[in-house]
Amino acid sequence: MKKPTLILPIVTAIAGFAAGWLVKPAPDAASTVAAPKPARREPASPAPTRPEPLTEPREAPARTPNLSANRKPEAEIQAQIKSVDDAKMARLTEALNLTSGQQAELLRVMTTAQATLNPEEKLDTLKMLDIAAGAGAAIEKSLASILSPEQVAALAALRERTRQNSIETNSQKQVSTFAKLIDLSPEQREKITDRIRDGVRQSYEARPQGLDLVLDTSPLPTGSTFVADSSIDSLRLLTGGPNANENIEAFRDVQRRNLDAQAEQYNDLLTPAQQAQLKLDIEERKRALDRVAEIGR
Repeated sequence: MKKPTLILPIVTAIAGFAAGWLVKPAPDAASTVAAPKPARREPASPAPTRPEPLTEPREAPARTPNLSANRKPEAEIQAQIKSVDDAKMARLTEALNLTSGQQAELLRVMTTAQATLNPEEKLDTLKMLDIAAGAGAAIEKSLASILSPEQVAALAALRERTRQNSIETNSQKQVSTFAKLIDLSPEQREKITDRIRDGVRQSYEARPQGLDLVLDTSPLPTGSTFVADSSIDSLRLLTGGPNANENIEAFRDVQRRNLDAQAEQYNDLLTPAQQAQLKLDIEERKRALDRVAEIGR
C-alpha cells in the first residue's frame, strides 16, 4: 500500500488557493482520520544546541526590555549564530533582553517539549494535534515563571507579529495563484485579497492556544522536532498507515468541494469572461486531483 507522504502535498498544491478554508470536512470524516507525526529534520544531536549566552547583564533585567542594554558587538553576536535555533535565540535575547540564565532555562523547556513531540515509543498520531497543543501550553506556563511580566508581554507581541506575518504571507500566496490565472483590476485584486485574508485569519484564530510555539514558524528554538504550519488546516487528513488510501480520497473530496465553492465565491467581483476563466481552471484542477488520487491507490 502506498503512503500519501508524497501524494498529499501534490494534492494540496493542485488545490492551490482553494485549499483548506472555504469548505470544512464533515465532522464524522474529520473525527475518524488520523493526524501525522510532526515534520522532522535530522537532528545533529538529541537536544537543541545550546548556544553560548549572547548577553551577560551585570544586573537584573530592566523592568522594560531594553534592546540596547548589555548587548555585545554586532559582529560578535553574528559570529555565534550557526543555526536557525541560534538565530531565534539571538532574536529572543534582543527582543526580551534575556539573561544567560533565562536562555538556559528556555532551552531546557524546549528540550522537554521535544521529548513530548518525539518520544522513544510510537506516538499516537490520532492525538497528534492535541499533543502538540498540550506541549505549547506547557511551554507557555513555564515561560511565565522564567520571564518577568514585561518580558512575557514582549514575547506576546513577538508572537502576534509572527502570526500576522504568517497570515499575510499565506494570503498573498493564494492571491498570487489567483492573479496568475485571471487578469484582475487593482480594485478586484484588493477585494479578493480581503476575502482570502479573512478566511486565512479565521483559520489561524481557530487554532488551539499555545500551538504556535511548537510550529516551524515559532519564535522559539524548536530544534529538530516541530509541526509544519502549512499542515495544520488539513492535519487530520494527512496520514499514512492502513487507512492511507481512504485518507487521500477524503482529502481529495474536501478539496473538490473547495474548488466547487470557488465558482460562486467571487461571482460578484468578476466579469462573465473572468468567471468563465475561473470555472475552466477549477474543472482542470478537479481532473488533476482525480488523477493524483488514482496514483495513490
